[in-house]
Amino acid sequence: MKDILIIHTGGTIGTFARQNARRLSGESINETKLILVENFAQSNSAFAKHYEKIKFSDYPYQNTTLSENMTLNKLSQLVKYIGSIKQDDYDGIVVLHGTDTLSYTAALLSFAFCNIQIPLILVSGNRPPHDSLSNANANFTAAIELIWGGIAPNVYVTYQNTDGVMRLFLGSCIMQSENYTDDFKSGSDKKHFEISGDISAVLSLCYTLSQNRKNYPVAEYLGKDDLSEQALLIKPYTGLDYSIYSNYIENGNTKGIVHGTYHSGTVSWQGHDSVNSIGYLTTLCQKNDIPVFIAPSFLGKDQYETMNKVADGTNAVLINMTTEAAYAKLIIALSCKMTKQQIFEYMNTNINNEFN
Repeated sequence: MKDILIIHTGGTIGTFARQNARRLSGESINETKLILVENFAQSNSAFAKHYEKIKFSDYPYQNTTLSENMTLNKLSQLVKYIGSIKQDDYDGIVVLHGTDTLSYTAALLSFAFCNIQIPLILVSGNRPPHDSLSNANANFTAAIELIWGGIAPNVYVTYQNTDGVMRLFLGSCIMQSENYTDDFKSGSDKKHFEISGDISAVLSLCYTLSQNRKNYPVAEYLGKDDLSEQALLIKPYTGLDYSIYSNYIENGNTKGIVHGTYHSGTVSWQGHDSVNSIGYLTTLCQKNDIPVFIAPSFLGKDQYETMNKVADGTNAVLINMTTEAAYAKLIIALSCKMTKQQIFEYMNTNINNEFN
């Protein structure tokens, strides 16, 4: 049995409630580290007696970052740090992270480390660890148990929703928690699992998913430069005026766009001339040689005719993965300085089980 390395980036799981506010500081992180390990040591886990093998890293960056303040520059430091770890020294890695941008970081790490040789599990909390209503300790314990229990190498998230059920999510498929809820869900029912009792079936499925990963050579690029900030994410809403992006696109500030969809996988299509139509955006992007990806969406018998018109009338590519995964994937592609053709190939290749 080897050590498990803990990387603390901040988030609610590193806060302590003082003066009617959750506050994050070096002091609060040190306090919450002790709480997480002590609660694990006192748990009924079969691995509790090995708590001293839980090691906290010397990660020097953004360890006092609330996840709503996460940036690509900070994620660049995290990616470089993880890339520098000698994986043979550990049974697994746990990244402590806030919930607000958890799905974006999970997706990014899923593609950045698609060929990781040990499990990497992101752990967060709906409340600080010292709060009796918090799920942080349960999420942490589940991650440790899965790693020492022999889960296959990949990027995961452990999280207990408000129904009290602990779940394991594949990092490339987890979706952002919606407003007014602390719960998470996955883009595919086959990419998250309930953790209770005998988990041998879950471990078997995770092994299969791990074997399905494509060893795409991106790590050598990501260790050199910061992550590209030239990926643009657009989400639809009533009244969206695409002309507001004209200067941004024409000035060369973006090299690729991911466009989210409404819940039915649709976007607005009103031809090419209306500023409220995605046709206006795709025409603008085509003139500037910028690829556009619409996610999650697909063509099929249950899709609306709107999207058939989008597929026929634009150069946009419909891909059936979460918006978060598509955005993270495009960031990786641009960071690796792929050509436009290589970007299309990469985005349409199943790298880490992201297609739903």
